[in-house]
Amino acid sequence: GSRMGLELARRFPQRIRTLTLDGVVPPSAFDWPSSGAPDADAALDALVRDCTADPACAGAYPRFRQDIDQAFSRLARHPVMTDVRDPSTGTVARVPFGATDLAYATRGILYANAALSLPLWFRDAAGGSFDAFAQAYVDRARRLDAEIAQGVHLGVYCAEDLPYVDWPRAQTAAAGTRIA
Repeated sequence: GSRMGLELARRFPQRIRTLTLDGVVPPSAFDWPSSGAPDADAALDALVRDCTADPACAGAYPRFRQDIDQAFSRLARHPVMTDVRDPSTGTVARVPFGATDLAYATRGILYANAALSLPLWFRDAAGGSFDAFAQAYVDRARRLDAEIAQGVHLGVYCAEDLPYVDWPRAQTAAAGTRIA
């Protein structure tokens, strides 16, 4: 939204009296998805550092970084089956959950206060329980479906972003990240 607002102000300065932007992404600095994977990995690493620096968190979750590695490694070897509740109907379904699902869920969780639950959820996942992550995945997907106008999103994303992605650079940047 901020890029669209900036572009409208650039093209029609005589028509825009006020423009309020929150979370501005300057057009010159935007290169997602080229840097999406390393940026998400860096956010997760920052959370681990914050937990390690906080005595209460570090005491409760002394293996946070190892739990993350173990959870991703477990799913890379073999996806699991987990239960999720449909937020609309309340129906519970058993679904497969793999490493890319964990990456999607984690990336979404890092955007919200639920990130504070990641030390606990990764401890559970390292022990084999991925239910919280699977539920977060479903909840986020359903919420985004309701909140994002897909036609507008795809029109902007496909026209303004994808043609300019440096795919070889994006693949190189994603290599070795957890959240590729």
